[in-house]
Amino acid sequence: MPIRFRCPHCQRKLKARSDKAAQRMNCPNCGQPLTVPAGDAVEQLPAAGPADQGAEPDPFAELIVYDDEIIYETEERASGPAAFSTTIARRQLVGVSRQLIYAHAILLAILTLGGLVAGYLIGRTDRHPSATFGPPVPQRVLISGRLQWIGTTGALADRGAVVIALPHDLEPPEKLPGEGLGPDKPVPLQGDARVRAIEDWGGDYTRTNEAGEFELFLLPGRYHVLSVSHQSERSWNVEPDREDLAAIGKFFTAPHEIMGPHRYDWTIAEFAEGGQFEHVFNLGRLE
Repeated sequence: MPIRFRCPHCQRKLKARSDKAAQRMNCPNCGQPLTVPAGDAVEQLPAAGPADQGAEPDPFAELIVYDDEIIYETEERASGPAAFSTTIARRQLVGVSRQLIYAHAILLAILTLGGLVAGYLIGRTDRHPSATFGPPVPQRVLISGRLQWIGTTGALADRGAVVIALPHDLEPPEKLPGEGLGPDKPVPLQGDARVRAIEDWGGDYTRTNEAGEFELFLLPGRYHVLSVSHQSERSWNVEPDREDLAAIGKFFTAPHEIMGPHRYDWTIAEFAEGGQFEHVFNLGRLE
């Protein structure tokens, strides 16, 4: 008959086959070593009557399955006349070495550090696009200048004069209207379509201040420069030079509208960073 006893360590009720008496084994509950007693240490099972060789086997006996050397005997009993014991299968555990855990931790740290470094490098590239996309685009430089005219008292500031600079090798896609760009007209508003087109061509348009001074913002290079005085006029019988009109007409329709009756100067100048441009409207051609 089965031997019923308690584990001396965890006090769990256990049951073992009678052929395991006096043998050493581990408690399936706490895992501690124990010795199966020779007889029941908890309570004796009812004695079974003589087995009838021809009788049917006891149905309850068919339910006792000794799949393990020691099985638990549950403390809880099902309601009803019969009480059943519950067997609990041993847990299947997977062993993992410390070296493998350490290797995984090191790999995770390397991947994290690599992500941080990659993000830092990408951020630096975004802040310095010139390092990736070649040399920086050339920037426009400041060109300062001054216009004067000769009056009865000598050289005077030519305030309100017009200065237009156009790239020397420019082939304009279209001509711009010349009306409204002369010194007698109001200063074009900021964002004026004609001034914006001149800037898109690589040139600049400006007016002189009270001291006759002006500023241009241009890329270093060679330019056509048209200066139109505001304070002095041509002689009544002098017309603009035809060659000048033809050259200026390459960029503007009705170029005479820009000059009007005023003295002008159409010349070529080479500009570099910090360059300057000066002109004095004096007795000379067209004056």
